[in-house]
Amino acid sequence: MSKPLLSKAERPAPLRRLAAMLLVLLALAMAFAAGLSLSRLETLQSRAVLSQADAAGAALRQALEAAVRFGKPLQSGVGLVGMEERIKTARQSLPALAGLSIADAEGAIVQSLDQTLEGQSLGAVLGPDWDANATAVSHAGMRQLLLPVRNPDGSLAGRLVLGIPEAVFTERIHAGMRSALTHMLYCLAGAGVLLAVALPLAARSRTGDPNRRIMLAGCLSTGLALLCYSVLTIHDFRQLHRQVLQDKSLALAGAAAQDINRLLDKGLPLERMLGLDRRLGALIDGDAEIESMAVLDTAGQVRYLATAAGNATAADDSPADPSLQFDTALERAVQGQSEPAGLVRVRLSHANLAEATRQIVLDTATVGIIALLFLVETILLALRNGGHAARRTRPSESSVPTSPAPVSVGYGAIRPVAFLFLFALDTSLSFIPLQMEVLYTPIFGLAKDVVLGLPISAEMGCAGLTVLASGAWIDRIGWRLPCMLGLAGAAAGSLLSALAPDALTFIAARGITGLGYGLGIMATQGFVVAATRPDERGRGMAQLFAGVYAGSLCGGAAGAMLAERVGYAPIFLIAAALLLALALALPLLFRDATPAAGIAHAAGHPGTPVAPVTRTPGALPRFLRSRAVLALACCAILPGALGLIGYLNYLLPLALVRGGASQSDVGRVLMLYSVCLIYLAPPLARIIDQSSRRHVWITAAGILAAMGLGAYAVLDGMAAAAAATAMLGLSASIAFAAQSAFALDLAETRALGEATALSITSAIERLGQVLGPLCLGMAVAVLGLGDGVALVGLGVLAATLLFWLLTRHLGRTQ
Repeated sequence: MSKPLLSKAERPAPLRRLAAMLLVLLALAMAFAAGLSLSRLETLQSRAVLSQADAAGAALRQALEAAVRFGKPLQSGVGLVGMEERIKTARQSLPALAGLSIADAEGAIVQSLDQTLEGQSLGAVLGPDWDANATAVSHAGMRQLLLPVRNPDGSLAGRLVLGIPEAVFTERIHAGMRSALTHMLYCLAGAGVLLAVALPLAARSRTGDPNRRIMLAGCLSTGLALLCYSVLTIHDFRQLHRQVLQDKSLALAGAAAQDINRLLDKGLPLERMLGLDRRLGALIDGDAEIESMAVLDTAGQVRYLATAAGNATAADDSPADPSLQFDTALERAVQGQSEPAGLVRVRLSHANLAEATRQIVLDTATVGIIALLFLVETILLALRNGGHAARRTRPSESSVPTSPAPVSVGYGAIRPVAFLFLFALDTSLSFIPLQMEVLYTPIFGLAKDVVLGLPISAEMGCAGLTVLASGAWIDRIGWRLPCMLGLAGAAAGSLLSALAPDALTFIAARGITGLGYGLGIMATQGFVVAATRPDERGRGMAQLFAGVYAGSLCGGAAGAMLAERVGYAPIFLIAAALLLALALALPLLFRDATPAAGIAHAAGHPGTPVAPVTRTPGALPRFLRSRAVLALACCAILPGALGLIGYLNYLLPLALVRGGASQSDVGRVLMLYSVCLIYLAPPLARIIDQSSRRHVWITAAGILAAMGLGAYAVLDGMAAAAAATAMLGLSASIAFAAQSAFALDLAETRALGEATALSITSAIERLGQVLGPLCLGMAVAVLGLGDGVALVGLGVLAATLLFWLLTRHLGRTQ
């Protein structure tokens, strides 16, 4: 039975701290989920109100264009004169309308309901920095909708400006925030009760591993609360979304009904309103949320119909959900009395509503996965820190009371640090080439697709430089200072990435980030090497990279969802802040900790000391000439990294976004890769550690990578992206453990020094990562997406087969 990290006397306080940490993390996850939901709802609300405003202003704009067509310029004051009825109609369609102005083509206000604005420039309404190409501008608590008024030749004659208070856009959001806060408080209270009961029970139980029981209790308690909150969030979103669409539908139907009623009052029969279907089509043109708009007579027969597909017929027999259609009555005046004349029916798109719900469900599920992984890492960190007191020598037993005894920590202790490191670093994983596309300018005469890969190549190249240079240094001074410097360097690069004004600065910023990343990741590997025996090194590396890729999964997905809502630059700033905070916290987290393999030496206790690294003369040339090393470096590590980074970091975001996928979808596809590494790499590493033919595993990994890239030869779109990403994840799950174990078991590695050998093989990997975006960019530019990726896959397959030929006689690796 495993010994618990916490003694009975020390258990309550650590468990209370753990519960508090989990509740804080749960609250953050709930707030993040609510923020995503409300952000999407705000977008839908804004779109709906602007659509209503556009419909309300359409008649006014048409009247102005008619006046211009008859030779009456806007400067003549024709605009609002004699249009009182149309303005009244616009206000009935859009009760929130608070301002109406007409400006000429130069931006001077010629008429306004607020006469104090006449003669001023549009800057008085829109702010001094308004964009002439903007269709909507927020300024001084108002959202201004700009509708162009055209001359007969299509040139700009002026603008109709409709002002709507910002509060109209946020009323549903405020209701959603209140509901989300209520749900959050109830779910947090429930989670607190569950944790108060489950954690002590798990700690007191005498069956199984106590740490695993505590982790399971914490995850189940918080996971159940998060699940309940997610269900409530999705329900609220659906309700609020339907209310937004209902308001919009009734406003559009009302705008059409007012025009039709005016014609009916003039004696024009409903069945003789030629061109009415085109008017209906103009109202819903480009609006994916509206399936159709129809005019029905008193017998219920469809007289006019416009659909989102652009076709109009005289019948509408398709079945519909009554909750998705909204009617506004038509009336005609007969002898001073109003009598029914039919109705205008707006039908919502069920597919669009389902897609909006699907997106929020996916966002919520993604947040749940991120939160669960954070919970696991938090519990691991809390148990490790809580266990320090149990395993630290008591002062009364120490031979040197003034010197605290060091704490023995296993190789798993570095996993939470690696998790947070990659979480922060990879928040930008899904959009580096997309940000480069925003800043793009031609560089060195290279094709655009190649230039877009330069930031990734710079990042990986600089990472390779620090990986190559840092191994021997880490062998000499230890892992802690290099890790702190790496975190600080990555933070500086992320900050500069956010502030970069042009493409070259952005490339340099990613290079600085790469310097920090290379140093930090080598330092964490140095910790594992110091904390493991040779027979468990593969498992140690697998645990490290499980944390690395759990962080990458969470960071990539969270960054993608946030970037879709706030843009790219703020995500770089968030990454910089997180990395700097981790660098400052690292000395506190490991202030008394020493890797288990070096504890006796560090404590001054008798036992086997940790021998300093002694390099055998001529070890470096022998290492570089080794057939096994050359095969591993040139035929496995290099091509594998080339295909992996070239595809995941560079090609995947570009291909999906250009194909119409959202930024969040990119993050979710990238999650497939990390999920494979989190859940498949550790068990595969245990199998590989026990294997006598690790070169076979490396060969299998290469074949899987080639198959993943080859998926683009037979699939396309999201299916190809998902298949390729999953296959590459399975390949990497095998390769990371097999390649490290293969290299560390070689006699040439032991003679050279393990950290130095790792730095060389890692530098080869970085070289492949540098070449990956460039090679994929050139291949796709010349051959197209499918053939270009498939060609790179064939190259990976050829290199893998060559590795097999060079190593097939090795038997048990030496």
